[in-house]
Amino acid sequence: MSETSKDAIRFNIQDFLTENVSTIIPAKVIGISDFEKHQRVNVEPSINYTYPDGTILVLPPLDNVPIQYPSGGGGSITFPIAVGDMVSLHFSMYSMKEWLEGIGDQVTPMDARMFSFTDAIAIAGMNTYENNASPDPKDVEVKFNGSSFKLKSDDNGKGVELTTDANLTINCVNANVNTTNSANIVAGQEAKVTAPILTLDSITSITATTPIFTINGNLVVSGGIGGGGSGQVSTGANFVGDVTADGTSLKTHTHNYSIPEHIASTGPTGQPN
Repeated sequence: MSETSKDAIRFNIQDFLTENVSTIIPAKVIGISDFEKHQRVNVEPSINYTYPDGTILVLPPLDNVPIQYPSGGGGSITFPIAVGDMVSLHFSMYSMKEWLEGIGDQVTPMDARMFSFTDAIAIAGMNTYENNASPDPKDVEVKFNGSSFKLKSDDNGKGVELTTDANLTINCVNANVNTTNSANIVAGQEAKVTAPILTLDSITSITATTPIFTINGNLVVSGGIGGGGSGQVSTGANFVGDVTADGTSLKTHTHNYSIPEHIASTGPTGQPN
């Protein structure tokens, strides 16, 4: 077989593959109108094909390409897709039409096409060298809109770090925080806990350091109250029951009172009994 014949065969095979077999190619999202309802986007392939004779084939846009997210076992990671995002297009070996319209069961395609542009799926996150995701070289990181969640490596502090310049909301049935060492909460302005019943349990002591400690409502104390300072009640106090100071009852204590005959019958009493 002559070299000319070999070249002709190679050209025909290459031409066939170019026209009929698609594998993987980067693309840009140009439409998201059907994203929220059907998880599909419109894309524009980002690489053209150049024939040996110099002719350039500009690949056409693809509509209704399904976006794929990592998922399994009832869990998934999803995120918004915006116009201008880059994706990688993967083309199925066989027609995906019947499978995409079903629930994931095994199907038999009605069309015999293979590696067709019609059967593309998009995976988000295709990046160029310059327009990359700026990955952390040490930590696992999830980033979105100014907030980040990090799983830190052993040589970078080892732990979990959540950073946001906005609000943080946790909605759950029960919340438990267990630490083998200490817990520290620092608020720049106000820290507030609201609950029908609030219980603080400590096996040693609870210390509150503040210029003013205000309690709105009734105060019930089971046990003793002691300290080296003093307190003040500015609007009066009402006690139901007895008050005892150094073993002396406010309700039942008595005084020794003896008046000599040569002085008036008024004057201070003695110390309480």
